[in-house]
Amino acid sequence: MVRDAAKTPKGKLSSYLLFFISFKEQYKANQTDPALNCIELSKKCSEKWKTIPHEEKKKYEELARVHNARCVKKKKSDPLRGVRSSQRKRRGKRSGQTKRKRPPSAFFLFMAAHRPALKRSNPHWTMVEITKKLGTMWRQQPDKEKEMYKQKAAQLRQKNQKGKSASQCRRQGRSRKRGGSKASLSLKQLH
Repeated sequence: MVRDAAKTPKGKLSSYLLFFISFKEQYKANQTDPALNCIELSKKCSEKWKTIPHEEKKKYEELARVHNARCVKKKKSDPLRGVRSSQRKRRGKRSGQTKRKRPPSAFFLFMAAHRPALKRSNPHWTMVEITKKLGTMWRQQPDKEKEMYKQKAAQLRQKNQKGKSASQCRRQGRSRKRGGSKASLSLKQLH
């Protein structure tokens, strides 16, 4: 039974491919040598395909048309067929569930503060040039200025940690409620 499933090809097929499958089965049945050379088989099949009459080719074209029509029907039934697994996961998430972003570092806070002014003064610069200039400006900043941005980044990290712990508590509370109700049901059923 597994063998039959392996023989039936999946996806769209050309008339030549259907001919090749039938030719391969005939070749295996007539061949006494169990070792089958793929190159030899492909060459013989190609030569045979060139010599068969047009009417016989039409038979394989019709078989391909019927097979491909079945494949199209199957595709329409599954809306997620051909969608990447990451997109499937994304589609399955609830709208309220979003991944938290990490808070920006001190350098990124510095860039956010100084980038607009640098862009206005040099409109012809690319983003790479602006970023390079911001990097040199950051390195030239005195330690007092850098410390201000580092403190602001630390505050944002703490705020983010508080938000994470609160959301984790909410999630744990929901799971406890669910588990608690199941446990109470099972106790009621026992008594």
